[in-house]
Amino acid sequence: MAPAKSTGYPLRFPNPLLAAAIAFGLGQLCILALNDSLLPSPLRALLYGVVGDNATARTIAAVAAAVHVGEASVALGICVKRGYAVGASVYWTLLTFIFGFAGLLLLRDLEKPKSATD
Repeated sequence: MAPAKSTGYPLRFPNPLLAAAIAFGLGQLCILALNDSLLPSPLRALLYGVVGDNATARTIAAVAAAVHVGEASVALGICVKRGYAVGASVYWTLLTFIFGFAGLLLLRDLEKPKSATD
């Protein structure tokens, strides 16, 4: 009997501290780039001290978004190539889109499904 097709599980999550740092940092950068009046004045001043001006913040946010879309596309390609279930493919694609390279590293470390000839 042939082995069952891999489903892409178990689902895993990046280090919680790394995940929080990425989510907070990119979230603040996007808020700064799109509508900086939502940020408290001291935080806004700190972030502008780091990135410079609003145009630079927008450029950084656009490049970060493009890189994350690219990484998510790679993750989807890996899931399709490995034959993962639709739910697992969506999970890994979204995880990689949100957390970037950390999601790809987790996906890379998952055991590849065994083919019927193995």
